[in-house]
Amino acid sequence: MADRFYPFLHQDGVTLTELMVALVMGLATVAAVYSIHLVQVKQRIVQEDVMAMQQNARAAMDMMTRELRMAGYDPMGVNRDGGNSNDFPGVAYHSAELHIASDLNGNGLLTD
Repeated sequence: MADRFYPFLHQDGVTLTELMVALVMGLATVAAVYSIHLVQVKQRIVQEDVMAMQQNARAAMDMMTRELRMAGYDPMGVNRDGGNSNDFPGVAYHSAELHIASDLNGNGLLTD
């Protein structure tokens, strides 16, 4: 009676066909998992590149904002001293460039 419900109990091994089918199924599973892994790795690399570009853009905007806010900083009052020889514009622009000038260390000179 047990032979009728469990005929595989008396088999001595697997056939070559069964082994090949199991091998192909295993390889297909491994290939699918590996391809999913590769897609995720590529997406992570792209995401890291985008984050780096955004961080660089934020840093550049922060630097420009800070420099524009400091444009015309004149703690020594050289622009108000009556002499025009040492006056400087805070922001000067031309068609292709922008110049930002400020006296950051407060000594009255822009060259340092």
